[in-house]
Amino acid sequence: MRRHAIGWTSTVAMVAIIGCGGGGGHGSSSATDAEPTIPRANASQTVRPTRTPVAGFPTPTAGGLWTPTGTPAGTHLPGTTTATPRPTILSQGVVRIEPAYGDPGESVALAVRLTDIAPGLSIVATQNDIYFDASQVTIAVTTEGRPDCVVNPAINKEYSQFAFFPSRCVTGSCNGIRALVLSLTNLDPIPSGSVLYTCNASISPTAHRESRSSLVCAVAKGSDPNGGEVGVACPDSWIDIADSPPLSQAIVDIGSIQGAPGESVALEVSLTNVTPGSAIVATQNDLHFDPTQLTFAGTASGKPDCAVNPAIGKEATSFSFQPPGCFADDSCTGIRALVLSYEDLSAIPSGSLLYTCNVSIAASAEVGASDLLCSMALGSDAAGHAIPVDCPPAQIEVVLDNLPSP
Repeated sequence: MRRHAIGWTSTVAMVAIIGCGGGGGHGSSSATDAEPTIPRANASQTVRPTRTPVAGFPTPTAGGLWTPTGTPAGTHLPGTTTATPRPTILSQGVVRIEPAYGDPGESVALAVRLTDIAPGLSIVATQNDIYFDASQVTIAVTTEGRPDCVVNPAINKEYSQFAFFPSRCVTGSCNGIRALVLSLTNLDPIPSGSVLYTCNASISPTAHRESRSSLVCAVAKGSDPNGGEVGVACPDSWIDIADSPPLSQAIVDIGSIQGAPGESVALEVSLTNVTPGSAIVATQNDLHFDPTQLTFAGTASGKPDCAVNPAIGKEATSFSFQPPGCFADDSCTGIRALVLSYEDLSAIPSGSLLYTCNVSIAASAEVGASDLLCSMALGSDAAGHAIPVDCPPAQIEVVLDNLPSP
């Protein structure tokens, strides 16, 4: 879903997006606006599963991504317009809205990060829009009538600005915001994994408990130090309207690996610690890696060289590199794994191997340990209901194979 598409020729052009009518009637804010009223410690939320029934387990869309239940494809939120098609730009990073949860009438903090930056690429500024269902969730408003959002001071982008959509909307009628994260003097790259900004969101007192409200991301872009546009993905996110996150009912266990520089090793991923009475028939998870330390081998078809365990009977299992399209220019920093079957809905036994991937320790890898991070871990029962699962990080340990014996 793309709206208000605007091209860039320089970093300064980002400012014009707000100044020339691209923003809401409340105007834009600067990094010096007052801090939001709730603690920033609440900004990072655990990825949450769907609480409402869905028709079957999620299946990948183009590029291996899937989006949570919410606004149906092709549905336009009020006050938005359809953008003119633009040439496709390969994604070289991800602007990621972290999911959150809260009770009806409660305020929650939303954190937006920049992740999965392609190796060797410098992203010094970003732009993205967030659309929401104003009957369920709204972005809080400052005393100046602007979105209650602040840039992360650690990235030193002092000219960051925020505005409401649609243009000239009034409090209660706005259903989107635009965020520009930039500096006119600091062209240092934003480190991968950094929080870009946080916003205070308010859940309507009349919102339906135990439901999910979608956060639709659009018009996501990056800029390099020369003002050149950098393509970034921006998957949709959500706010779960609930008083607490559900208890995990299983663990997607990423096996730690050890190897010497230049060596190929097998990575095993298993489903463990399944709560008695839980029947998990399908799983999903993402793995994020540092390509200077480790890479996942690819097949001739451009997919990760991973194989499902045939003993669990999940013939529709699929794997894809992240961010979408990265295999074309060797810029991948993650993979997504969907383990499922359209015919066999039997539960995966606790302790079962889910899949195996061939990985390569980089020839220039530094000796020592680093994390292999896991995210977006979900399970599903036979009726398509999501089951919460944990997915702790694993260790990549690079060792020399010719160390002298003690």
